[in-house]
Amino acid sequence: GAETRRMFQSLLSGDAPSLGFENRYVRRDGSLIWVQVTVSAIGDGQSSADVFASLVTDISDRKRTEDRLRYNAMHDPLTDLPNRDLLMLRLEMALQRIQQQPNYTFTVLFLDLDRFKFINDTLGHLVGDQLLIETAQRLSSLVRPVDLAARLGGDEFVVLLDGLSDWSQVKPQAENLLAAIKSPMRVAEREISLTASIGIVVGSSTYTKATDLLRDADIAMYRAKEKGRNGYARFQSKYLQQLIDRLQLEQDLQRAIADNQFVVVYQPVVELMTGAIVGVEALVRWQHPQKGLLSPGSFIGVAEATGLIVPLDRWVLRTACAQVAQWQHTYPSAQSLRVSVNLSAKQLADPTLAEVLETLLEETGLPGHSLTLELTESLLVDNSKQVLQLMAQLRRLSVKLAIDDFGTGYSSLSYLHQFPFNALKIDQTFITHMDTGTVNADIVETIVALSDRLHLTTIAEGGESAREIQKLRQLGCELSQGYYFSPPVTADEMAQFLKHSAPFLDKIMNEILIVP
Repeated sequence: GAETRRMFQSLLSGDAPSLGFENRYVRRDGSLIWVQVTVSAIGDGQSSADVFASLVTDISDRKRTEDRLRYNAMHDPLTDLPNRDLLMLRLEMALQRIQQQPNYTFTVLFLDLDRFKFINDTLGHLVGDQLLIETAQRLSSLVRPVDLAARLGGDEFVVLLDGLSDWSQVKPQAENLLAAIKSPMRVAEREISLTASIGIVVGSSTYTKATDLLRDADIAMYRAKEKGRNGYARFQSKYLQQLIDRLQLEQDLQRAIADNQFVVVYQPVVELMTGAIVGVEALVRWQHPQKGLLSPGSFIGVAEATGLIVPLDRWVLRTACAQVAQWQHTYPSAQSLRVSVNLSAKQLADPTLAEVLETLLEETGLPGHSLTLELTESLLVDNSKQVLQLMAQLRRLSVKLAIDDFGTGYSSLSYLHQFPFNALKIDQTFITHMDTGTVNADIVETIVALSDRLHLTTIAEGGESAREIQKLRQLGCELSQGYYFSPPVTADEMAQFLKHSAPFLDKIMNEILIVP
């Protein structure tokens, strides 16, 4: 090349005492050889040399080692697929090209194996590695030479479809990938079927960073998992906004706990025969500084996912117990008042729950028999062992347990025999329109009769009309809580109710008993 000729000119003119270069040549048998050539001038150094010594060294092994190191730096050692570094390089090149050539298109498919961690933990990492290798081979066999199939890490893969963005072309590609992965794999004398979730994002000039492309494809992939796995989802900008909102909610929630932005409201539990308030259910609300009063549905899911539910639950328990203990000492009608608090899965899994409750009851002065913890049926089914252990501990404290939303879960009647509950709360879906059809009324009547035989207290949730309350009375239901009597109210508003021995008796006498 020109550079080599220039070095020779310098050597011949005496400007340089030697030169060196590397070059590749083809042997007579067609094989390649890399050599390092060193040429030195031999002379007195006073004039141009006319004698030169050259040394030619075979450096093919070194070059092969360098090539292998470069290859390894850009490829996954397990699957031999391009790795994250090479993928990011290709994505950056694609983004540069789309800026220069507006007609150029490409699509990124972010693929994650479903439940792979469970399989890996169950069958072992050697089996998991073989599944990853087989998955990589199947992906490689489906992409075109111009495309790229890469392993991002773990059980995550990315496919770059070069020049494709039309959905009619991308959709079959995604479906082919899903079908290939779903086909059973023979590993360690086992036949294992995997599925995958794919997030799809089309490259455009609005993207300037490869990391943003992968972020959006990852977001779409999780949307595919939420839809049931073994499928795909195309990225939509609203998905990103939802994640941003979620992150903001998490940060707000942390501040809310630190700044004591939560309040406890109380819904009265009314004895249907007398109109007396015999209990309250404690419910949490968030007094958000910008959004106002928020119900649990808008933040409990995030609190559970982040673990913030634990300090929040303990605060609700302490606040409710202290408040009810105060009412018991203040109002004659509230001397036997009970308080119900919902128990979360995180609380149930806490091995120190019984100790926490014992300390809390001692510090607030609330008798143990005045506290009822409510568990949903699904929580009961998924954590039956923990529930049994907890019941044994709570029996010593005289704390009661109730099944919440009874009839909506999957529990069998054997659970009522196995677990010594004190109360059943009939879900409001059975109470609603109970007076207009026979099915709901029959279900409620059956639950009430069952509770009576098992010596359990029955509480109907969601009674909202005089007809529903009248029907509950006729069916023998003892207690009800719902908007007919009162929505959840502040502690001050509840105190006004408790000043009277039977605040809802007139309502029952004047409205319910005269309903035709």
